Amino acid sequence: MMKWKKHGKTCVKKVLGGTMAAMLAVSGVNFPDATVAQAASTKPDQDPMKIRFGEPLSKGKLTGSSGNFTKPGSDTDWWQQLSLPIGNSYMGANIYGEVEKEHLTFNQKTLWNGGPSETQPYTGGNISTVNGQSMSDYVKSVQNAFLTGDSNASNMCEKLVGTSSREYGAYQGWGDIYLDFDREEPQEEEKIISDTSDEIKYESMWHPYPQPDWEGGSEHYTNEPGKFTVSFEGTGIQMIGVKYNEMGNFKATVDGKEVTGSMYSATKQTGVVLFEISGLEQGTHTLTFESIRDDAGRAKTSFDYLKVLEGETIDWNPTVEGEKVKFEGSWARWDRAANNENDADSWFGKDEVYVDAANAEGATLTCKFTGTGFELFGAKSSGLGKFQYKVDDAKEWTEVNTYASAFSRASLVNVTGLTKGEHTLTIKGVKGNKVSFDGIVTTMKEEDPDKEEHTETTNYERALDIDTALATVSYDRDNTHYYREYFASYPDNVIAMKLTAEELAGSEAEMRPLEFEVSFPVDQPNNASLGKDVTYTVEDNSIVVAGKMKDNGLKMNGRLKVVTKDGEVTPVEEKEGTLLVSDATEVYIYVTADTDYEMTYPTYRTGESDAELASDVKAVMDNAVEKGYDKVKEDAQEDYKNIYDRVKIDLGQEEVTDKTIDELIKAYKDGNASEEERAYLETMIFQYGRYLQISSTREGDKLPANLQGVWLDCTGAANSPVAWGSDYHMNVNLQMNYWPTYVTNMAECAEPLIDYVEGLREPGRVTASTYFGIDNSDGKQNGFMANTQNTPFGWTCPGWAFSWGWSPAAVPWILQNVYEAYEYSGDVEKLEAEIFPMLEEEAKFYMSILKEVTDADGTKRYVTVPAYSPEHGPYTAGNVYENVLVWQLFNDCIEAAEALNANKAGTVSEEQIAEWTKFRDGLKPIEVGDSGQIKEWYDETSFGQTANGAIPSFDPKHRHMSHLLGVYPGDLVTVDNKTYMDAAKVSLTARGDNATGWGIAQRLNTWARTGDGNHSYQIIDQFIKTGIYSNLWDSHAPYQIDGNFGFTSGVAEMLLQSNAGYINLLPAMPDAHWTTGSVSGLVARGNFEVSESWADGSLTEATILSKNGGTCTVQAGDWDYVEVKDSKGNKVAVSGVEGKDGRVAFETVKGESYVLTRAEKPSVTVDKSDLQALIAYAQDAKEAPSYQYVVPAIKNLFEKALETAVTVNANEKATQEEVNAAYAALLEKVHLLDFTGNTENLQVLVDTAEGKVESMYTAESWAPFAEAREAAKKVLANANALQEDIDAAHDALQSAMNGLVKKETANKTKLEKLVKDAEKYEARIDEYIPSTTEGFLAALQGARDVLVKDTATQEEVDAAYTTLLQSIFGLREKPSKDKLEELLNKVEKMDLTQYSDKTAKAVRAAYDAALVVMNDEDAQQEEIDAAVKALGKAVAAAEAEAKAGDVSGSKTQPSDKDSTKKAAKTGDAANAALPMMAGLAAILALMAVKKRK
Repeated sequence: MMKWKKHGKTCVKKVLGGTMAAMLAVSGVNFPDATVAQAASTKPDQDPMKIRFGEPLSKGKLTGSSGNFTKPGSDTDWWQQLSLPIGNSYMGANIYGEVEKEHLTFNQKTLWNGGPSETQPYTGGNISTVNGQSMSDYVKSVQNAFLTGDSNASNMCEKLVGTSSREYGAYQGWGDIYLDFDREEPQEEEKIISDTSDEIKYESMWHPYPQPDWEGGSEHYTNEPGKFTVSFEGTGIQMIGVKYNEMGNFKATVDGKEVTGSMYSATKQTGVVLFEISGLEQGTHTLTFESIRDDAGRAKTSFDYLKVLEGETIDWNPTVEGEKVKFEGSWARWDRAANNENDADSWFGKDEVYVDAANAEGATLTCKFTGTGFELFGAKSSGLGKFQYKVDDAKEWTEVNTYASAFSRASLVNVTGLTKGEHTLTIKGVKGNKVSFDGIVTTMKEEDPDKEEHTETTNYERALDIDTALATVSYDRDNTHYYREYFASYPDNVIAMKLTAEELAGSEAEMRPLEFEVSFPVDQPNNASLGKDVTYTVEDNSIVVAGKMKDNGLKMNGRLKVVTKDGEVTPVEEKEGTLLVSDATEVYIYVTADTDYEMTYPTYRTGESDAELASDVKAVMDNAVEKGYDKVKEDAQEDYKNIYDRVKIDLGQEEVTDKTIDELIKAYKDGNASEEERAYLETMIFQYGRYLQISSTREGDKLPANLQGVWLDCTGAANSPVAWGSDYHMNVNLQMNYWPTYVTNMAECAEPLIDYVEGLREPGRVTASTYFGIDNSDGKQNGFMANTQNTPFGWTCPGWAFSWGWSPAAVPWILQNVYEAYEYSGDVEKLEAEIFPMLEEEAKFYMSILKEVTDADGTKRYVTVPAYSPEHGPYTAGNVYENVLVWQLFNDCIEAAEALNANKAGTVSEEQIAEWTKFRDGLKPIEVGDSGQIKEWYDETSFGQTANGAIPSFDPKHRHMSHLLGVYPGDLVTVDNKTYMDAAKVSLTARGDNATGWGIAQRLNTWARTGDGNHSYQIIDQFIKTGIYSNLWDSHAPYQIDGNFGFTSGVAEMLLQSNAGYINLLPAMPDAHWTTGSVSGLVARGNFEVSESWADGSLTEATILSKNGGTCTVQAGDWDYVEVKDSKGNKVAVSGVEGKDGRVAFETVKGESYVLTRAEKPSVTVDKSDLQALIAYAQDAKEAPSYQYVVPAIKNLFEKALETAVTVNANEKATQEEVNAAYAALLEKVHLLDFTGNTENLQVLVDTAEGKVESMYTAESWAPFAEAREAAKKVLANANALQEDIDAAHDALQSAMNGLVKKETANKTKLEKLVKDAEKYEARIDEYIPSTTEGFLAALQGARDVLVKDTATQEEVDAAYTTLLQSIFGLREKPSKDKLEELLNKVEKMDLTQYSDKTAKAVRAAYDAALVVMNDEDAQQEEIDAAVKALGKAVAAAEAEAKAGDVSGSKTQPSDKDSTKKAAKTGDAANAALPMMAGLAAILALMAVKKRK
């Protein structure tokens, strides 16, 4: 029975008001055999993750493709393939690990050219007019062309572009940090005469052209015959340039020595020797070069520079053997001139010497020369291989590989530093390897006799510890152990280095302390207008770089400070911005920098002065130095590990200590890696993606990670040389950057992205207005637009070519990333304040621009016009790519609205949600084609075909697969929709796995969503073999960071998914790999932190930490049955999901962990506690004296429901659904014990129906209405009508009323009158109970809206009238309980033992009844008054008895329990029923509360 106390109530058990499993009480049931669960949430063992190289960057090997915009073998190529990155989001650096001259590239993320400048305001690249008409009108004409089938529609799209101008800009490398340990050794350079040198005397027809990656940043070319002359000092000269199919012939003459030849080549070759003239006497000579038209009319010449040769040229020719050159074995000569080789003039003597593979073993060649060094020239090609050489009596042979993908004459060996005199070069062949040589050029340059010799460098290691974000370099040289470490601190915003020198253990020789020069130069581009205008200042052991970007005036300030434990630091007078560190054993270097950039439209500046910026940077530096290196390092690593350590993963790996990273990758590629080594590399790349994320994007940063994260080694214009401007591409790249953020537990790393997208809104509104005519005037927020690429300066216009630059759907796509911040966190405040406004505004944009079209098969759908599936196929009116993304936008809006309304009713109107639903459902984004595929275009039939033939520009293996975004990252296609998912697999298979780095990663994530672990792992294998460089950076090529992030998210998707409304454990595991392992710390939507363990390919245990509480639904791998226990070992009630083995739902408590294990029998624990409590109550009610007054019909219903409930409770096999149904049925009948029927709603409806006028409706609709109205009146007249009869009459009348058909236009007269009457209530709104006013105010506003709506139908008018009328009836004045409380207090002070039993019982009964009313929050005034009257009457009678002195009774006052029993025995039915009815009221009140919730 329920026990009630004054002003509060306690319930022995929570009572349910429904049968939904999600509402089950799951506080945890203690079972007798409960044991403490061993949680799987403890971090799994993860071997140390360290990228190790055995040599400095300059000694490594380039194994990957250089890619677009990057010259093979260039500094950028070495940087992207072999450097080690560190970063703190704001800044980045790359470690080369050089012994002689350490090199770090340095970046600050806000350093960009482009955007607004001091003289050029912001435009955003928008083009406002086309051919004299506004761009928005032109877009409408393009749309009309597509919708009317105009054949010129696609051509018209070429005008839908943005401006190509300097304003677009590019990310800029800041500069470099050099630590020059061999500063006393000037580096000798080759003698180069640049094409721009004044030494060259050009005649007419020659033109310069910028080539950023070429020597000097330019070329000279002529399309017609042309001539130049140049003087040089040396023994020969080479001309370096281009061979291609448009080049002609040439003639070159030096001192009468003439060579001729052709520069033609079927394939383009850059940086090749066009000719060489050598063997001249040392001295001054003059070259005359002439380009000559060939027989095909070609006369073009393109050259880069001239290389002066110094020393003797020795041509190797086995047919002319002399004293200097001796051949042993089957060497042969190939006459390149006689065989019409077009590069013959590039070779000494126009010939080469070679030995075939079959004769290589035992073949030797010796060459005697005089000098201090030599350079060996020969051929490289795919048919050539290895040889070995040594100089003089060297003990060991050096091996050289001449294999290359394309043929060229190249420098094969360069040896310097020999003593001046005669030497012997010996070459020997390697079995099975063909080689080809030209000869050597000697040098007489001598080494500095005062140069201090170094001992050999040993024990070298260059490493990046991913677990601690610490890069290190260590080696032994000069009897000293040298050690360096580098890290980037997020808390202190510095990049810090430590260098130490200590005596080598066991060495008796003197150690050499640290002595090096430090410099901090900025990078300058070849295009001076895009450079940096800076000054260098040396002060307080610091180098200060201050200035601005020439292009846009962006202020920049950087500081490098040196702190030493010993030794000294002095400026280098003759070198600007350089410090000398000498005689030190321990040195610390700090670097920090900043700009005055800020994402504030339209200026994008903080407004700081130069002095203020410098002061800010200095303050950062001073704080770090004052804190000290050790503390800065400790805080940096603690901050990093706080995020990084959240996820640990064991894929069965073992730490690989005997292989460097390049050796490990090679073993993997060659198929020689063990399974443990494979898993180690795969795990490392997974965690490397998380390392890069933490290092390149953190909360508080002004910008998110760009195409290269935060790292860049060049400066200049977009694509010349900065690949794609290192910008923000939103047609997969920026999205992929943040795919792993939430699932791998790094949520704070996404904050810069959310801020960045918010920053696109204001400039994006300008673009939306310009191109689509959206009205965003006067602060309106009716939609914003951005496209494929954008920059920190609000560049939201389309690109300068439609075929890649037009993509308004980029915004809905990036908003998926933004919405995930809510999906994973459940943070409703963040949703309302930051996320939902973006979604809502973008939904407005699409509701404005969507067009409804009809397909050939009659299907109607909303589409965007024009549409293009990146980056192939036709331009169309709609396609799957855009419709899928817009569908997701509306779906996320609807979900967000429901969450907001659940948090605060009425936040988003039901009308708005209905509108979004209409558009979402009308998009119909997915169709399955004749090949069983998900279509990419709606007119596609089979792959690449329409009913009219082949789809134009269709690429079946294209790297983009944008039509499958509904699989990943979207929610539209899930494994629970087999039809769509099977079609997705067909499309994926047809598209193929070959792609660029990010394309492979996208395929990995998408295949993982299909549940195919074997194919997913196949893509992992391919990614490692073709998609990464030696430093594990993604190879697009060139380097892009998105592929790294995509790999990490792809592995996470194989281990955990939560996109389909439940947590899917181990959804895509491969059969033959990762068979045993564990992972901890992954995050599922709903803010559940998940840990998993598995063995033999099957899940063994999972632990789920509920960070928000709420319902958790889990698919537990391939388990049939699941058992759940909380952290105390108590079994938790779970409910199964029908038709899904291993899928269960259970309620969670915030902060509690739950362990899931496999069960041997059905694991659904049925919770009968609420049913049992209700049965007990019902049985008490049945025994109560008042039960005799219940009408027989209700008794019969009640007793049948009670009997059923008792039967279900006793049935051990009863399901939760059966228990819930029995509970609901019994609760309904308990309700009938007290109420014969509630006719209030029916009375309101009848009153409304009475107001209907027959003349206004059709006869066909009036007849059933009139019949239903009369039937309802009869039910109202029946005082004993059951609730089911009342409800039936209500529903029948409501249905008939809804079916009324108006004869004429809507009549608003009655509604207008009712609104006026309602406004009287509105004026007194404070006089009513708030819970009754919310619906009234909403109904009143709805009625007003209908009154002003010109197109309102009669049904809408009537509905508004009914709703308003019902809400008026629902108003309840605030009742006053003061008198009642006063009486209750009075009774509590009375000593009822002083009265007669009859009087005391009467007072107690009246008191109990009044107390029920007092505690009823919804009690009406009539009830309160009745309670006051009854209690007052009882009290008055008692007082009268006391006054009369007629008091008799027991000497002690009985308890509530005793009192109740005594009343029952005396047969006082009315009084005995009071406790029962109080309990019933409690249940009904709880039920009402649950319904309201």
